[in-house]
Amino acid sequence: MADPEVLRVSLKYSGPDVEDGSMSINDIVPALHGFANAYEKIASFENLSHDHHLRLVGLTKSSAEIHINVLEWIGTHATPLQVLGGFASGIVTTIIAVIKLKKHAEGKPTEITAAASASNKIEVQNHLRVSMEFDPRIYEVFRSQLIDGELSKIVSPLREKRINEVSLGSPEIDSGEIVLAEEKQFFDLEKKTVVTTREVWLEGFMDSLSKSRNRGTFYLRGGRSISYKLSAANPSALYVDFAYNGPVRVRCLAELDENLEPMQLEIYEIQRMQSSLFPTG
Repeated sequence: MADPEVLRVSLKYSGPDVEDGSMSINDIVPALHGFANAYEKIASFENLSHDHHLRLVGLTKSSAEIHINVLEWIGTHATPLQVLGGFASGIVTTIIAVIKLKKHAEGKPTEITAAASASNKIEVQNHLRVSMEFDPRIYEVFRSQLIDGELSKIVSPLREKRINEVSLGSPEIDSGEIVLAEEKQFFDLEKKTVVTTREVWLEGFMDSLSKSRNRGTFYLRGGRSISYKLSAANPSALYVDFAYNGPVRVRCLAELDENLEPMQLEIYEIQRMQSSLFPTG
């Protein structure tokens, strides 16, 4: 298997509460989960032919600077995201650009005032009639609210006079963004009760099965568990795939929450995948 592309990412929190280089577990875990899920959602949005691992590799003292290595095994099919700088770098650049656009919008409606130019940029005007240029695909991710829940988790530790700012960037890419505690409000989520049901393909592992109820637990690639039900016309025909210990790809009817996170699955088809696509090192 080819060596992965490695991108170093820094998620840095600054303020009196983190000056000793430590940070509350209650803050750091949701923030890391937010970044990991944002990365996964952008990759899925772009339909990348890839596999990746995100690894926490250390902290820097004087502030809570979290170092993350993104190991990206690149597939063979190019996508529009490569225009933004490649696979891992393109995904992280997209996350940073959406943060910048959300700060520009300040939680208010925006509008496009100029179509894509020769540089493939559009002008996005905020409620103050100030315009900034963005790639159209960045605006689509912003407009769809695809990673709003994840960005909310990244900024959730911010508290004025305690944790004053968070920055996201990488030494390999000429891009980075800072969110101040007073800007946290721009990332707040509106309370929603809408649940969406959609047919999707998901990748992960089948962990358990009750044959009397055809129900069990499915683990997504990020490690989160979801309950499932085998809903094919002949559920017993899928038992042989359940016995497979490697990763699988399932066609299912997924119940999604307001952040488009799957909550329950009805599985209709199971496809076995190569274990090498899920590196363990």
